[in-house]
Amino acid sequence: MHATKLRLATFDAVNHIKAWYRCLIVACLGHLGVPTSDAQVQSTDSKHGWAPVEWSGYGGYAFPHRQELEALVTGHAWGGTAAWGREVTGGWVTQGKRNRAWQGIQLGCVYAGSPDLGYVVSGLWMIRIPLLHNTYTEWGTGLGWASTPFDIEDAPRSFALGSHFNAGLHAAIGHQWNWGKNGRVMVAAEFTHFSNGSIALPNLGINLIGLRCTFQPNRETWDEGPLLLPEIPTVFQRSGWQIETALRMGLRDVELPMGPRHPVSNLHASLHYRTKEASSWSGTCAFDLTYNQSLRVHGFPEPAINPIDRIQTA
Repeated sequence: MHATKLRLATFDAVNHIKAWYRCLIVACLGHLGVPTSDAQVQSTDSKHGWAPVEWSGYGGYAFPHRQELEALVTGHAWGGTAAWGREVTGGWVTQGKRNRAWQGIQLGCVYAGSPDLGYVVSGLWMIRIPLLHNTYTEWGTGLGWASTPFDIEDAPRSFALGSHFNAGLHAAIGHQWNWGKNGRVMVAAEFTHFSNGSIALPNLGINLIGLRCTFQPNRETWDEGPLLLPEIPTVFQRSGWQIETALRMGLRDVELPMGPRHPVSNLHASLHYRTKEASSWSGTCAFDLTYNQSLRVHGFPEPAINPIDRIQTA
């Protein structure tokens, strides 16, 4: 009887934030589309069009970053991915002298190491930046869908994640070898994190670490020589004082688990100085201004809260 009442209360709380899930998904998908639209000028060279699929196999394990997770990690994690992408030129690639930069979409599925952790299906927007001739670093962000989130009756031991949909963050460093005209082989050590940001509890998160082996076919269609990057127009060369701004929106959990979720808006301003036109790195001084709607939980009537009191700085 008590379990039924608790399940109904949990359902009511989850139902209350379904609209926020939709907003979060739309915002993430909108963010993933930004790099292709204005982050760089795409090359019109046919050799740098969308390349064939990269096929990958993954092996590793879920890292128990908290003591509670040790009971869930009972085996190795494994899975596979497929990626579509292209080499890019112009914009941040030319300005930073990042020869052979790559970006694309990676779809994957990974078994996290036990029935309680289940499977995670993900879609990540990836950026690959060469470090040396055949060594690269890789970064990604996107969404993941967990097959076994916490359920008080059906999955009481699956307390790593409290929701099906989660944000995904990815980082890797790897090395690649050309396999004649058959293609290219890449091996990377990688780290991937899935979490819902405490929009739904529990939310310990899943950290996956391991090795990924990738095969990229059709080597004969690629350029053998070094790619000559065009000079970036003077109007886009950022030297001297520069200011950049960003607007972020999200949710904040307050008080008891599965309680109300309040939106939080954040305006971020960054001021930096480039010492010379060709520099790739610069120091930054940042300022954050947040309008915090969750101050209402302090017990004051809504009209009694001065909007100035909701503003927080960092």
